Amino acid sequence: MPRPNRPTLLTILTCCAVSTAFAGPLDPPPGTVTPTLKTLDQVKPGIIIESTPYTISTPGVYHLAADLTHSGKEHAITVESPNVTIDLGGFTLTGPGAESGPSGIINNASPNLRVRNGTITGFTFGVTSPARGTQLSGLTVTGCGFGISALATHITDCAATENTRVGITTLEAAYEIPGHAGLTTTGATIIERCSAVANAEGGFLLAPGTQIIASSASIN
Repeated sequence: MPRPNRPTLLTILTCCAVSTAFAGPLDPPPGTVTPTLKTLDQVKPGIIIESTPYTISTPGVYHLAADLTHSGKEHAITVESPNVTIDLGGFTLTGPGAESGPSGIINNASPNLRVRNGTITGFTFGVTSPARGTQLSGLTVTGCGFGISALATHITDCAATENTRVGITTLEAAYEIPGHAGLTTTGATIIERCSAVANAEGGFLLAPGTQIIASSASIN
């Protein structure tokens, strides 16, 4: 009967040597410990928007990795491509003032824009998008002129507060129905679980056909 294989001393020592080859030194050099790896924001899939003005001309996922302050008359982020996602990552996009002219995020009629998870403040329009398939979620828009102006849109879990004009409006532009040249509408928007508080001219200014669900407006 053959004898079962047993690890030899050489095998055990070899395994131990391999297992310890990747460990750090037991006596590290003196000095301040500094990070050597990227942050979670830096390794997110997609492209980091590091400065403004910024124009998006190709589809994809874009995100902030820090708060951004925008100055000047140009729009901060301009979307020129369909199928774009902008994840603010919980950060704040700040503009030069409610009456300064530019928008925080402006979509030039490109379909399927998604903007989510962050704060926009200090622009004439916080977010403006007249294109079909726009989805806005988890946004706080405050201290702007108009907070959110969007059509053919699903707006969920957003807060529009202390804007100098209207918190959320679906009246600002006409939307051309695909496949029907010249036929336009100003509705086709769903607003759900949103709030509009302390906006100077009104909380919600809605076109016919807009549905508003489980939302509230107060002290506007």
